[in-house]
Amino acid sequence: MRYLVILFLLFSSTVYAEITKEKETTKIEVLKDGTIQYTEIIYIVEDGEVIATKEIPYVVNPDSSVINKPQRVKDIAEVVWTENIVTKYKAKKDKK
Repeated sequence: MRYLVILFLLFSSTVYAEITKEKETTKIEVLKDGTIQYTEIIYIVEDGEVIATKEIPYVVNPDSSVINKPQRVKDIAEVVWTENIVTKYKAKKDKK
């Protein structure tokens, strides 16, 4: 019984690390045809220290939806994707 209590005390006092996942949108650029390219960096953080990162590139065309995109990308699309830009992009795409 005594060993059981000691084991319980050892395991109950174990401190677990806090692990979080954070995202950051970086490297946003707009191409001549209105296409928006951006990179999202995912950070895995343990107790305040970054232990892993992953960069994911994205491309968003003027004829696509930005509903599920980061707010900064939505804001840029709203300004850049004028009716003229979208029409030119669709015409170029239909030519191919």
